[in-house]
Amino acid sequence: MTQHTRKDAEVPFTLPQGFVDAEGVVHRDGTLRLTSGPDQDGHDARDRANPDHLLIERLSRAVVRLGGLEHVDTATIEGLCASDLWYLDSLQRRAAVEG
Repeated sequence: MTQHTRKDAEVPFTLPQGFVDAEGVVHRDGTLRLTSGPDQDGHDARDRANPDHLLIERLSRAVVRLGGLEHVDTATIEGLCASDLWYLDSLQRRAAVEG
């Protein structure tokens, strides 16, 4: 059995709805990296003033792969529906507790 440190642990996922790109392709399968304390902190005033923005920032740093997309950034995460955001947030919190 391979031991993973908390820092390099990744969790595969399948989103309930998925991200639809400009060509209409739905991207649902991905990989979520467990975040550390600094990854979870707000980096600017928007993060501290708006918890929803903090969630978007945190998930954009944690989602390392989503379907065939070359890059996952805040715009990608903002394009997800509420159920996908809730799913990723819940998955990350569960993985952190079990981690």
